[in-house]
Amino acid sequence: MKIISDTKYLVDTNIFIYGYDAKSPYYKETRSLLQNLVVQDIDIYITLQNIVEFCNVLIRDYKLSSSSTIGYAQEILLDFKIIVPKTTTISVFLNLLQKTKSKFYVFDLFLAATMLDNGISHIITANEKDFVGIKGILVYNPWRKN
Repeated sequence: MKIISDTKYLVDTNIFIYGYDAKSPYYKETRSLLQNLVVQDIDIYITLQNIVEFCNVLIRDYKLSSSSTIGYAQEILLDFKIIVPKTTTISVFLNLLQKTKSKFYVFDLFLAATMLDNGISHIITANEKDFVGIKGILVYNPWRKN
């Protein structure tokens, strides 16, 4: 799958983590990917859930201070459009919960529900397995070799 300029995409939290972690094997590619998305003016979105997850990983796993974490989160907020759950998102979530047959994390299913309820069907993630079997979600893994 290739990124198409007239399509809306949500960037998953793991992409931002790879772009933060200079020790990640994906660090340089991720930084380049994120910069290209911004420069090319692609319709890129994040959710509040992504920001909360990002902050959680930086504080819990990377042991960053709150002030450093806030700085990194604010950088993301400058470049990406934010979507939030709507009052109807819970219905979409419960419907997905009932219909999704594959193994999943509830938080990933809620992320998918938030996307779908906001008219976004494409996600950029390295964790394809988290979204397999969720009807209406198309995954773009920037490191997957076709």
